[in-house]
Formats: sequence, C-alpha cells, structure tokens
Amino acid sequence: MGLIWLIIGTVLVIGVHFRLVRNDDFSIIEDTEGFAALWLGLLGMVVPLVFIGEKRPDRGVRFHGLVSMLTVSVVLVALMGLIAAVAWKPIVGTEVVPGSVLDELFSTPAAALIIFLFLLTATAVAIAAAIPLAAGTFPRWVSAGIGLPVWIIAGIASGFAGIFVFGGPPTLLRLGVWFLAAVVSLAVMCLVLVLVQRWRVRHGIIPRGGSQTLRR
Repeated sequence: MGLIWLIIGTVLVIGVHFRLVRNDDFSIIEDTEGFAALWLGLLGMVVPLVFIGEKRPDRGVRFHGLVSMLTVSVVLVALMGLIAAVAWKPIVGTEVVPGSVLDELFSTPAAALIIFLFLLTATAVAIAAAIPLAAGTFPRWVSAGIGLPVWIIAGIASGFAGIFVFGGPPTLLRLGVWFLAAVVSLAVMCLVLVLVQRWRVRHGIIPRGGSQTLRR
C-alpha cells in the first residue's frame, strides 16, 4: 500500500510540476514542494490499511510477532518515504524553498535525518491509532465514533506537518525535536500493540501461550 501511494504520488508530483493537476475548484496547483510534502506526510496514514482484513481470523492483525513486525515496517516505510523525497527533489527543481529541508537534502545530512524521523513519527502514530480498531479491541461504536476520527485527524495533521517540515530549515534543534518525537512515538506504538495483544489473550481471541510472543 505504501509503495502504491508513493508511485501515485510520483505521477501527481510530476503533474503538479507541469501544472496539470487542479484543485476541486479547478484552480491549478502551483506549489510542487508543498504538494510533495503533503503527500509524503499522508504516507503514514495509509500504511495501517495494509494490515486490516475483516475476513481473516486475526482481522489482519497477526497473533504473533506483531510488535517486531510493525516496528520493522515503520522503519521500512520511513526509508521508502526518504527515497521518494530524494527522487522528487529534482522534479520540484527550482520551486524548492531556498534553505529548506528539501533544498538541503543532497548537501546536509540533518535534512535527510529530519525527513526520516518525521516519517517514522507519522507512521508510528498512525499505526498506534489504527491497529486497536482493526484488532477489534473496542466495540464498533467506539471504533466508528472515536477511534476512526482520531486516526483520520492524526493522518491529516501529519500531512500538513509535512509541509512545515519540508519547508523549514534543517537545524539541529529541529533534528533533536524530531528525534525525540520518533522515540516517543515508537515507544507509544509498541506499548499500544502489547496492550492490544494482552487484551486479545485475556478475552480468548488468541491462546494464552501467544502471550509469550509479546516479548519479541
């Protein structure tokens, strides 16, 4: 799903660069860098959709090795997003904001790290919000009335945060902030996943022997 999102994004970024993409009011989108940043910011929101499967016994949320699998997935998604940013920079070309993270991507290591840590944070937050819903941890009215809006709001916020991240300067302060955000987000995600698995064990959704895998 993440790869498909990035492929579609590549086509759209090229389209925006050549002024072929329009808003819903038919006005031409002219900010290629802003559009690319928004699209990458939304990447984390679509990742949990890969793991949702209502017809599967585990509802798409595997019974064993969930924490390790999703931790690796978050890192891989962030790397994919960084590679996309590298590929899109030449497309954005002269439209890039001078001195911004995207502008300094090829010359300043901090710029690449900021993008990676931002994508890591956004993806971890999205998974932490979506997986409890997919696993059936809450009643359906809670998932639909509270959980789903939280996931959507978090995803949209990540999209607009992408504009702020890509358009800002790659300072050490910003790098430190996103490093802390990534660490906290990963810790929260892992905690949520462990709690989801323990809830499933307690309610007989998975065998109690499966609780041993939570340490992995």
